Formats: sequence, C-alpha cells, structure tokens
Amino acid sequence: MLIKPIKEFIVGSSYFFDKFRKYNKKDTDYLYIMPSDCIFKNQQVKIEDIDVFMYSDRTKEKFIKDQINSNDYITVGKFIIPEFLEYIEADIDDISVLKHVFEQLDDKHKYELYIFECYISNKKPMLTKYQKRKAFDIYMKYR
Repeated sequence: MLIKPIKEFIVGSSYFFDKFRKYNKKDTDYLYIMPSDCIFKNQQVKIEDIDVFMYSDRTKEKFIKDQINSNDYITVGKFIIPEFLEYIEADIDDISVLKHVFEQLDDKHKYELYIFECYISNKKPMLTKYQKRKAFDIYMKYR
C-alpha cells in the first residue's frame, strides 16, 4: 500500500534563498501533511541530503498549540512558509503567539526570527526584496 502525503511543502533555507547566487544548499527540507490515520506522522526522516518532517493533518489551532508545547524549536520554521499558512488557514494574528518560540532558535536559524518579525511588521506573510536580502545576510553570517 502506497502512503502519500495530503500536501507537501518545501521548508527551510532553500525555500527562501535558493535563487541567491552565494547560497550553498546543503540539504532540502520538506514538510508532509499526512492523513490522520497514517502511521507515518509526527516524525522526522533523513535520507542523504533530504529531511522530511511528517505531521498529521490538523487544525491551525492544534498546529500552533503543539508547537508551543514542543521543545523542538527548529520545527517552528514551518510557520514562515506562506503556502503552509494558507493551507492551515492561519494569518499573522494566529502565528504572532509563536514569537517566544522563534526567539529560542539557535544562531544558525536566526534568519527565521527575522523573517517572522518582518511578517508581523508587514501584517502579512511576505518579504520585500530588501527584507529577503537582509534575511540572507543573517543566514550567511552564521554559516
């Protein structure tokens, strides 16, 4: 039996910086939304240079609550992927409660905090060219 995700998203640095000439992609991260009856959910799998984060399909409230209650800060990055936010029908007000989680990220992921802060400031999940460039500069500073 073939188990397919309901929805698939590219997440992580390659989502934002793949078009930058100086970007040196070390891996690609995917987020899979799995059917709720699937045994492969709420897991992370690494295969060579691909990381797959699998989550059961759930409401935005449940995604946000689970993130707040998790000690796995690195997975908060899914909340800065506009297509993911659209899929779970979340807006900036919904994700604003995650600020303290973004603030827990290590230096290598500080660019995600900056992107999150830009979204809050812009009142929507989008970056200007200047903001995207600054996010890349922050990314490069710690790599």
